[in-house]
Amino acid sequence: ITCPADVVQTADFATCDAIVTIEALMAADNCGVASVVNDYNGTDDASDLYPVGTTVVTWTVTDIHGNVSICAQSVTITDDEAPSITCPEDMIEFVGAACEFIIPDYTALAVAADNCDLDLTFTQIPAIGTEIFGSGTEHIIEITATDDAGNATTCSFLISLDDVIAPSITCPADLTVQVDTNCEFVIPSFEGDLIVVENCNDPMVVQTPAAGTVVGPGSYTITFDVTDEDGNASTCNFELTVEDDLAPVITCPGDITEQLVEDCTHTLLDYTGLVEAFDNCSDVTLTQLPAPGTVINQNTTIIILAQDIYGNSSSCNFQILLEDTIAPVITCPADIAVNNDLDACGAVVMYDLPITSDNCTVADLSLVEGLPSGAEFPVGETTVTYTVTDGFGNQTSCSFLVTVTDTQLPEITCPNEMVLTNDLGVCGAMVVYELPAVSDNCGIESLTMLEGLESGETFPVGTTYIEYEVVDVNGNALTCGFNVTINDNEAPVVTVCPENIEVDNDEAECGAIVTYVLPEATDNCEVTAVELVQGLESGEYFPQGTTTVVWSFTDATGNQSLCTFDVTVVDAEAPIMTCPQDITVPNNTGICGAFVDYALPVVSDNCEVNSPLLLDGIPSGELFPVGVTQVTFVVNDNFGNSSVCSFTVTVEDTEAPV
Repeated sequence: ITCPADVVQTADFATCDAIVTIEALMAADNCGVASVVNDYNGTDDASDLYPVGTTVVTWTVTDIHGNVSICAQSVTITDDEAPSITCPEDMIEFVGAACEFIIPDYTALAVAADNCDLDLTFTQIPAIGTEIFGSGTEHIIEITATDDAGNATTCSFLISLDDVIAPSITCPADLTVQVDTNCEFVIPSFEGDLIVVENCNDPMVVQTPAAGTVVGPGSYTITFDVTDEDGNASTCNFELTVEDDLAPVITCPGDITEQLVEDCTHTLLDYTGLVEAFDNCSDVTLTQLPAPGTVINQNTTIIILAQDIYGNSSSCNFQILLEDTIAPVITCPADIAVNNDLDACGAVVMYDLPITSDNCTVADLSLVEGLPSGAEFPVGETTVTYTVTDGFGNQTSCSFLVTVTDTQLPEITCPNEMVLTNDLGVCGAMVVYELPAVSDNCGIESLTMLEGLESGETFPVGTTYIEYEVVDVNGNALTCGFNVTINDNEAPVVTVCPENIEVDNDEAECGAIVTYVLPEATDNCEVTAVELVQGLESGEYFPQGTTTVVWSFTDATGNQSLCTFDVTVVDAEAPIMTCPQDITVPNNTGICGAFVDYALPVVSDNCEVNSPLLLDGIPSGELFPVGVTQVTFVVNDNFGNSSVCSFTVTVEDTEAPV
């Protein structure tokens, strides 16, 4: 089979589909075609009304024997028709507080239609939310409608921006100002103090009264009118109070010297005539303090007060200096000597204040040197000087000495007694001790070791006395001491000690003379005694057997070490035994032998010997057979040495047969 060619066709006008004519399918079979069917309209002719988009048409061809072949073709209907759209009429919009206008969504105001798409896509230029500015400006709004096939149509309209917001104006706070030296104030421009907020353009500002207006003291309303370019206007005002705060200018005379009369007094005069005063705005009233006629008895400050009609005042002053040439009288207490207070480097000293007098008045009694009564005076001499001053500055001084003597000894505390063991191999020990703790009410001058050894040195075995002296800064001294005892716990070291000795006995002796190397020892201090505590000296006669020799080495402290070894004398000498001479005897009558008595062998030994023992043969007094019998004896000493001797006993048969 051969499918018809694919079809691409534009939708019919104002519709969302198109009538399409499809060519017939070409089919052939070796036997015969039974049927041709498409799946779009179920016939052998696919010509029909097709919607926008691509439709796949599947053809099925069946021969007379039921064999089937299939092919497919596509039918594409395109939408090339743009939507129709109508925009709203031109309109006026109002700007905001920043002369801005935020473009809203105008798409809902547009009317649009499309041949296919019932839900068109709208776009707007400028975009929704775009900020535009400026009162009196015009802006084109474009709205585009787009269908699903991408076909688009645009319309537009005009918006004009207008400003109906009046400027915001805030006047400065009420203000108080002062006149100048001519009693005038020139009103300045307060425009710079205004807070004007205008959303679109620079407004026009008018101040009343105008800048440059000259006024005197009083209250004035300052008004501001603000109008923008669109005719929107606002007004504010504040109160300007003009005051005179310039005090009068006043000049007093110099200090005046007056003489005291006999009772130490002076009556004040009226001095206002000596004063010069003027004011920028009004006449000046003068007042004198103290008032004229006041009686004084000491130097006095005269104050002249000048006041204008606005209450401003100023003053000047000068001194009335009273002359008094008689100095006051002062008598100090006698010199004072005390000991320091306990644990203080000084003493609290109480003394009477000097006695003073004057023809007029004593104005002041001042401590000019030293310390006040009740203060703690340091050790040593302190000069106390007082000056009395009368009401006119005449002065007299007196002095006395306060001597504090430091009689308190310093404190010193030595370490506790120390008992230590010698350092290994040393006849002593390195000792570190803390220095004595010292203190003093005033201060320590020195800490000196008077006796003994310094901390960190090697102390000898035994007891060493350490003594320290502390001296304070005032020469008071005190000592303390402590003992450092080093115990020698180290025993002497034996350096030469013979090994065990074994020797044979001297000939014919039950012992031997033995010479050995004498033991030796060293000590960290000194070996003071070497003693044979057990055994025999070298070169002495040692008995047979083992003799333990013990030498002791003792140092000066009584530590002891021992050298011990054994000296063994071995009895290597056999005993001496002498047998009887050979014996020959006839047989006893009627016996084929004889009873023979013989003496036992004679034995001797260098040490001790046992009795001889019959080793072979027949004992003495028994029957010996005819013939030769050898008799053998053995003898052993107590140390295993032995000797053997023999002799023969011959029994001769001298009896003839019967």
